[in-house]
Amino acid sequence: MRSGADIVISQTYKASTKSEELSVRISSEILLKIGMEIGSRVDVLHDEENGLWMVKKAGSDGFSVSGKAGGPTGLIRYTLKPGHHRLTDDRAELPVKREGDKSSFLLESGSVVFSLVQAMTN
Repeated sequence: MRSGADIVISQTYKASTKSEELSVRISSEILLKIGMEIGSRVDVLHDEENGLWMVKKAGSDGFSVSGKAGGPTGLIRYTLKPGHHRLTDDRAELPVKREGDKSSFLLESGSVVFSLVQAMTN
């Protein structure tokens, strides 16, 4: 990851489809510690009240962790739909990237809970 963070969330605008996407990059080290790998199915959850995020193992209907086996990161990417949490509601601010606050990481078997640090520069 360019920022060097173990977790980075970014929100982008894809002009070709006129849609917004959310991407979650997680280091392979973190994936290994929580028992996930490239190809694992996950849910991405956000607790609005506490500002916490969770990536946890899901059934076959979850998002797929993509990437190259043995690579430095795994990627979860999905198109934002109504009701999905966004880093910003202002399309003019896109792209937006935020790093996971390493001091907040709670690693458990099958999940990681974390908060985000202040906004990064684009």
